[in-house]
Amino acid sequence: MFQFPVVAVETDMPVVNPVTGLQHGQLRVALAMGSLEQISAYQRTKAGNASAVAVADRPTGYLER
Repeated sequence: MFQFPVVAVETDMPVVNPVTGLQHGQLRVALAMGSLEQISAYQRTKAGNASAVAVADRPTGYLER
């Protein structure tokens, strides 16, 4: 298995008011696809240290429908 996930997008995106068209800032967007371990390694790399990154618990039945 690879150490890091597949990163599809990693860029700054503008925050635009849809009514006025005015830009109100930017968001850093990252879309990474992989296992929990791969995503955690990616987050640690982006945080600039080797400390553990908190992983949010999924709600019960999160993917069950």
